[in-house]
Amino acid sequence: MFSKKVKKVTVTCLPLKRVPSTLFVICFLLCVPVLFFACQIEKQETGDINGTWIYVYKEEGVDDYITTISINTQAKTVEYLDTYTGNIVNTPDYTSSFGVLIIQFTKYFDWDYSNWPLATSYENPEKAGKYGALYWRNLTEKTVLLSDAYEGFSHVIFTNLSDALSNFTLSKSNTYVDWGKTGAYTKQ
Repeated sequence: MFSKKVKKVTVTCLPLKRVPSTLFVICFLLCVPVLFFACQIEKQETGDINGTWIYVYKEEGVDDYITTISINTQAKTVEYLDTYTGNIVNTPDYTSSFGVLIIQFTKYFDWDYSNWPLATSYENPEKAGKYGALYWRNLTEKTVLLSDAYEGFSHVIFTNLSDALSNFTLSKSNTYVDWGKTGAYTKQ
């Protein structure tokens, strides 16, 4: 019968020793840049809410109005010039980019607008001992958005701590703060 000659075909592969090292190099070259950029994005410098913060309100035809809020996280006190002084009664992360301070007022000031456009503050002893909140957002080393808890044009104030703790939460910050109308405070 007929005999057929078959050509011998040789297939060469990479040696098994080189395959794992080649895959490692490829994975390394792909993953390292991704991890590098992910770590750079995640590493945002935040500041510390502790300190004196100033906001200058400017309106055409009106004198500048300067708001000063001093927060001392070690003494756990807040002084909002011509508005209130008080003690911080909760323990938030003071370096978080957002948070809330629940404050028990030691002094509280209301405003008399009867001589508009001049307004004068006066101490209201009835609100001493009650609780309010100071929210912060977008904290950096030099700036932060700060706002008290408001309903309409009035501070939200609770008479007991349990009500303050259950109502002044981070999840309810948009209930009490209109962040679009909150100016950036600068650290002094």
